[in-house]
Amino acid sequence: MAANDSLHLRLADDHAMPWLAQVLGTAPAALALVDSNAVLVGVNDALLRLVGMPRELVLGEFPVNVRDVLRRLRPEGMRDLDRAIVGESVDLPEFFLQVPASVTGKPSSDRLSRGFWVWARAWPLRDAEGTVRYAAILLDDVTERRELEALLVQAQKMEAISTMAGGLAHDVNNILSGVVGYASLLASRLARGSTDHEAAMTILDSADRAANLANQLMTIARRSAPQRVTIDLGDALPRMASLLARLLGSDHPLRLDVAPDLADVDGDRPMLEQVLTNLCLNARDSMPEGGPVSIRARNRRFGSGERRPLANMPSGEYVQLDVVDQGVGMTPEVAARIFEPFFTTKPMGPGTGLGLAVVHGIVKAHRGFIVAVSRPEQGSVFSVYLPRSRQAPTVSVAPVAASVLQPEVIGPLSVLVIDDEAIVRRVLTEMLARLGHQAVAVDGMEPAMDLLMRDRSRFDVLIVDVFLPEKSGLELVEALRRAEFDLPVLVCTGYTSPEVQARVQALPGTLILPKPFNVDVLKAALARIISYAQGGS
Repeated sequence: MAANDSLHLRLADDHAMPWLAQVLGTAPAALALVDSNAVLVGVNDALLRLVGMPRELVLGEFPVNVRDVLRRLRPEGMRDLDRAIVGESVDLPEFFLQVPASVTGKPSSDRLSRGFWVWARAWPLRDAEGTVRYAAILLDDVTERRELEALLVQAQKMEAISTMAGGLAHDVNNILSGVVGYASLLASRLARGSTDHEAAMTILDSADRAANLANQLMTIARRSAPQRVTIDLGDALPRMASLLARLLGSDHPLRLDVAPDLADVDGDRPMLEQVLTNLCLNARDSMPEGGPVSIRARNRRFGSGERRPLANMPSGEYVQLDVVDQGVGMTPEVAARIFEPFFTTKPMGPGTGLGLAVVHGIVKAHRGFIVAVSRPEQGSVFSVYLPRSRQAPTVSVAPVAASVLQPEVIGPLSVLVIDDEAIVRRVLTEMLARLGHQAVAVDGMEPAMDLLMRDRSRFDVLIVDVFLPEKSGLELVEALRRAEFDLPVLVCTGYTSPEVQARVQALPGTLILPKPFNVDVLKAALARIISYAQGGS
């Protein structure tokens, strides 16, 4: 079979072949040619770009034997190449190509030393007598697609974990509502300083720790909404650093390196402080013998065609915050799981496995990205990328406790409680009775609407859970407002997502009552909603 039997041309071969050679030489696909001994004898420009090396090194005085390279790197690839040399067309499974200088005996490029994922196809080239003289190899860099696929799998896994964490936290908060409510009722009835009062306070302390755990799960599920203000990180980071330095201790000196032109970001300052705190504590724990922890802050801009730290990261302007340690580092297997809830390499007791999961949740809630780069015994770098602010700077004012601002409720109230959890209904009824109010508790929308429609003026306050089996509690309140019911409403929720906050803010005479809560918090919330409904702030 002639070499050009499979080539269909309108021009004579002697006119077309130079043009065909130019097409192959300048084609965007990476092509290589090996002889029957698997020695590399030809490459095109795209292959040189793929491996990041000049022609003189690839096709130099000492030719590269591709079979020998594959024997050391990927034996199954060597066998596939041999099949092409003896006459088969072969698709090579995708593999990670990493060629250090020690393998070829030639200087290696940074790209080859780091490695990248490729797909390859090899096929034989025969002479006029049908003898295989060469094998052609087509290579395609599939690193970005592999990264995107890995990110998609990771995102799906994290989304499933987040959904589970959110549902678990919601159920935990409902259970804690009963524990906190009844413990606070007991504490209010017992003499201060007595053994029984101390026992009730211990229950409340333990419940508070459990509620904090539930709040961390909400953050992981990204259902704890950031209260965004524009933050001047150039001013905020030195302030944070002084606190972090004391937290880390003298064995782990903190080094701060902030660019003088650092841009602002839009974020929740306490949440971002938590991110830095968790990352710095993680860095400290990776250096049990001591060592410095560094925080670096720089502006970064990624153009549309520029490679970004994560394949799914949009181009644009960011502030990059790095937390660097010189600790024990991580294997790739560990690094792939560090943001999963409850995954920890620490011994039982010191590590809950929630610190980095909380960091991941906060960063995602800020529309940011986090990347960890680490090698065993070579330390770790955690890089957080936050979108640059497009707004003018604002000042964050610390909130004042509601109990300080609100007056005492005057006179008994008639309260309608709507919650599908029996324990929440019982404890709310008893807490309201303890405060001198009358309560009617129902488990759903239909009985509540029946009571409200019978007598529009019967109730002074409505307390409703956000999640009800047949319909959202917010939908009930929205329906009441459309029907011109103006009674004050407290919306109970175990988490305040951005959607819940926005919908509550749009409803007049409606405020959020976070679960779990004790008698004093309920008392302050009732005072606040009555004041709010009467035109207060």
